[in-house]
Amino acid sequence: LADALGSDMALDQKWQLRVARGLCAALAGLHACGACHGSLSPRTVSVDSDGSMVLEEAGFVDALLTSEVLSEHDLLAVLGVEYARYLAPEGWQVPRTVGMEADVWALGLVLLQVLCPGSSRPHAECSNLTQLSSKVLPKRGRDASSALQAAACLPDAQRRAVEECLRAAPEARPRAGDLLFRFRSPEAEA
Repeated sequence: LADALGSDMALDQKWQLRVARGLCAALAGLHACGACHGSLSPRTVSVDSDGSMVLEEAGFVDALLTSEVLSEHDLLAVLGVEYARYLAPEGWQVPRTVGMEADVWALGLVLLQVLCPGSSRPHAECSNLTQLSSKVLPKRGRDASSALQAAACLPDAQRRAVEECLRAAPEARPRAGDLLFRFRSPEAEA
């Protein structure tokens, strides 16, 4: 998906909506099995020109932690800024308190990139974890306002869906399956 976002197909609204629905459906299926992705980003999604997609590396971060290849204290330092760009605020804590809600946060950021052609990766101006944490971590319960500015390009229903994904309180975020029908094709609305 990271490569596809820079191509001409990413400008096609039908492709964008197919990818958005596919992301929501795939994540909902993973969550229905009781599993979490843990590192959702454009880098961990394979997508074809028709918009069909596959999630990759699902559960990889948890596997690294469970097998003690990594400790929670080393997680951000080892996986770096590109991993942390899509990490929900609760994922920055030690011990981590991440789950399906953190996947939905990452989903919101990926949806922004898919649905707003030409938008850059989240907080592209940040080159290190200190800069990134000052942008990502909400202040006293406020939502991720800097990421939400990019959502202004979206139609109202899609903008609201992305805003809900990026709520500061994890329990206030929607389930991935609840988002699926918020990304209808234009023909479905006619």
